Amino acid sequence: MSKLSRRTLVTSAAALPALAAPAAASPSCTLPPDLIERFVRVRAWYLENDARESQRSGEIDRQFYAATGVPCKQYHDMDHDDPRREELSAVFTKILKEMQDDDVEEDEQSEADRLCHERWSVAEAMLNHEPQSIVDLAWQAEAWLLADLELLHHNHDHSQSLLGMFFRHIRTLGALPQPDDPFGALTIVASDAANDEGDEEEA
Repeated sequence: MSKLSRRTLVTSAAALPALAAPAAASPSCTLPPDLIERFVRVRAWYLENDARESQRSGEIDRQFYAATGVPCKQYHDMDHDDPRREELSAVFTKILKEMQDDDVEEDEQSEADRLCHERWSVAEAMLNHEPQSIVDLAWQAEAWLLADLELLHHNHDHSQSLLGMFFRHIRTLGALPQPDDPFGALTIVASDAANDEGDEEEA
């Protein structure tokens, strides 16, 4: 290529309009603040409710194990024709009746129904907004997870592991402060993929 043609090419290129660079995503949340506050309140409500349920379940487990020497999980996993099941079932039912309070259970069921409705209502309200940043998307993902609590815990197949990984990536990019969750009620299980790989290696 001649010097003249090279100079002409450079000059012509310089005269072209500059290509617009894509705007960087805003790191801030553009969802309505009152909606964010509503979601945070619902999340705290759910975690408090779940903590009560976990503590009650733990007390049942402790009493059942003390009475039988058999962990509750082992009892629930028994085959229906297991000769020990009838005796253990009688003990389990007895413990439930001793802990039962009809008025409390009715109140708890009513609260659970209201909480379920509010979880979905908040999620729908948040997802109706067009996200403008990864933080918006992260808040929406958290709302979806809170509404559909079985989304990542229903089973442990490979597709479910990938879905959990996808949501973990969104959570990381959004960099949202996570609530104190000692019972793991909102934990996105990170071990499924590793367990699948371990099973494949053993096979």
